[in-house]
Amino acid sequence: MGEVLVGRTEELARLRAWLDQRLADPGPRGGPRAGPAPPLLLVSGEAWVGVTALVDAAVAAYDASRVVRLDDLHVADGATVRGLPDLARRLVDGSTAVVATYRPDALARDHPLRPVRAELRHAGLVTELRLGPLPDADARRLVADRFGPAAEPDRVEAVVRRADGLPFLLVALAQDDDGDLPEAVRDAVALELERLDDAGREALRLAAVTGPAVEPRHLAALLPGGWPEELGTGEHLARDADGVLRFRHDVVREAVHDQVPPARQRAWATRLADRLLATGSHRDARALLDPLVAAWPADEPGRARALTALAAAAEGCGEHPAAVAALGELLAGAPEPERAGLLSRLATQHELLGQWSVAVAEREAGARLHDAAGRPADAAVERLAVAVHLRSAASLRAALEVTALAERDARRADRLDLVCRAEALRGNLLARTERGAEGVAQVRAALDRALSAGLVAPAAEAYQRLADALEHSGDYRSAGQAYDAAYTFCRHGDQDVTAQVCRACAAVVMLHGGRWDTALEVCAEVLHDPGSPPPARAAAEVVTGLVEAFRGRVRGPRAALLGARLTGVRIDLLPVDLLASWGLSLLDRHAGDDAGAVAGLQRVLQRCEDSQERHYCVPVLQDAVGLFARLGLHREVARATALLAEADLGHQPDARIALCVALAETSALAGDVPAAVPHLRQALELSATEELPLADLAVRRRLAALLVAGGGPDDARAEAVELLRQAQRTARRLKARLLLEPLGRELAALGAVPTTAGGDALTAREREVLGLVGGGLTSREIAARLFLSVRTVEMHVRHAMTTLDCRTRTEAAMRLARDDAHAHPTP
Repeated sequence: MGEVLVGRTEELARLRAWLDQRLADPGPRGGPRAGPAPPLLLVSGEAWVGVTALVDAAVAAYDASRVVRLDDLHVADGATVRGLPDLARRLVDGSTAVVATYRPDALARDHPLRPVRAELRHAGLVTELRLGPLPDADARRLVADRFGPAAEPDRVEAVVRRADGLPFLLVALAQDDDGDLPEAVRDAVALELERLDDAGREALRLAAVTGPAVEPRHLAALLPGGWPEELGTGEHLARDADGVLRFRHDVVREAVHDQVPPARQRAWATRLADRLLATGSHRDARALLDPLVAAWPADEPGRARALTALAAAAEGCGEHPAAVAALGELLAGAPEPERAGLLSRLATQHELLGQWSVAVAEREAGARLHDAAGRPADAAVERLAVAVHLRSAASLRAALEVTALAERDARRADRLDLVCRAEALRGNLLARTERGAEGVAQVRAALDRALSAGLVAPAAEAYQRLADALEHSGDYRSAGQAYDAAYTFCRHGDQDVTAQVCRACAAVVMLHGGRWDTALEVCAEVLHDPGSPPPARAAAEVVTGLVEAFRGRVRGPRAALLGARLTGVRIDLLPVDLLASWGLSLLDRHAGDDAGAVAGLQRVLQRCEDSQERHYCVPVLQDAVGLFARLGLHREVARATALLAEADLGHQPDARIALCVALAETSALAGDVPAAVPHLRQALELSATEELPLADLAVRRRLAALLVAGGGPDDARAEAVELLRQAQRTARRLKARLLLEPLGRELAALGAVPTTAGGDALTAREREVLGLVGGGLTSREIAARLFLSVRTVEMHVRHAMTTLDCRTRTEAAMRLARDDAHAHPTP
């Protein structure tokens, strides 16, 4: 017993002092006591902390007839507990001591000892002594004494860490420290479980199998009667601030876990993993499944299901090597109908790892399997992805060959959307192989077909292909006007209403492509046309609101965005709803209302999950995942990542960029900054070749932050500064004050002097208009001279004022003149 009392000198002395006072001669009846002490001593502590040993040691030296022991009040009947106050009152003037013990962590909320204890305290009838785990120094001394003088420090430390300061565990583990749990510990845990009912034992065993920590709502779904709430306040599990249950001691979990047969362990864990995946908890699912699959015999049933879940978990949390390993093992034993789908998933993981040649081979193999199985549409999707990569790698002839096969497959499947995509890509490739006129004509034809059929996503892709084809043909002016050319397709046959819809939709594409001034002009025409239908007006309102929000205005954009969202909800125009919600979240963040921004973006997540929209949501989700990660919202990050992974199945650059950003945020949120950086570098490679300035700016800004956070060498800091400067130039070109202000602060924090905007940041038209303002002309006079509307002139003046950070038009004109004079001094 002496060894269990190591480190308990103070508690033992306090207990004996109370006994000395209580059992002292009381003197004449009714007279003063020699040493007044309450008649009842409550000694509490969790299981195995040594309460019984301490009390035994303390009372051994006293007359047993004068000391009453009441052990384990936490399991005593209610009548015994409720009788304590009366017993204590009767013993106040006597010389009898009552020593009672209990476990506080075993008291349910409605346990009778809780009100009884309060009553005893209020009446001054009780002294209390609480025992906790041993301090580390005392625990080491106890274990070292057990091992003897030759005790190795590492061996002692291993036992101390495992025992959590509990004397019983320290002694038991020191007696048998070969790694296995001693029988004494297993027996003690088994006795503890016998005190639970059947439902409680089943729930505790499930918790032990599924991990040291798990959310009760997940476990409840696997238990016939739900989760027993009393376990959340019991002696084996504790609930943290997030509502997650954790075993108080790993040794207890290990002992309970070993009571469950392996087959049942695997069945439970697989079911829980499926639920975790369904709720977006990919990282938790992978942590649960990794050891399970590793120990699962290859010839036992159910392993393929667990391996499938492990692959999905690894994909969801951006653990690409683990996903490749799981998918590869599944592929090796998969039946023929499942192989093509697995190859496509493997290809995506290899692409994210930058292993393009492997990915291309897998997609080609998948396409052949789809061909053989009579699934031409799926074959077309895979071949289009291969062709897009070959185009990026400048293997243009090979890309043309694969595109021809994809177009053939799309026609066999009678999938006009895929036909349009293949035709637009083929035309773009022809333009890149010096067959410019032929290629441009083919892209225009594909765009015309997509717009005529109302195929928004293929049309948006064709817009990009057309601009790129014109650029590679050397017709840069026409490349800048490519979106305008698309409007004419909608006006064939005098379809003015359809034309306005096309103009508004094109403005959305211009928004993401950075052609904001042109987009504003288009939107202004749509909004000022009384014949514009509600969808066109809503799209124009949302684009206008977003541009104005990014440019630092508040009241006007909020009204436009609210109006657009109301229209979008009313007529069920989901893209407008999503984009308007994004704009409102930007304004909320700018006003310091992160909670409002999160609520709006959570609504976006829900709307996307309830629909099949995976195109317009991409930039919204890329922005949202950054906010969610900054605020530590793990579940929202997982949900957004899952949606972007689905969007990435379309093999579009913006979706891949956004997915890389989401995977980077997932890694950074888990504390693994080095793993996050490669994801952002891959996103940067993609964004540098695509005209997606907002996405590119966001990637550069986040990569700079992670390079600084990683504490790398000076060249990493220099790279971060250059990334921020590049982002600043993009923001200045867009006149995005909402982004310029934080970029300036981030550069200043790195000791870099932010560059200022001058006349070079203005467009040629803005310089021309501002020069005429400096000459004293009014807006009406400028409009007449330049053959513009007064409204367009005022818009150019406002944009110039914003870019030059001037409050009046006169100040802006003077600033431009001064900058020009400095740039071109008189000889």
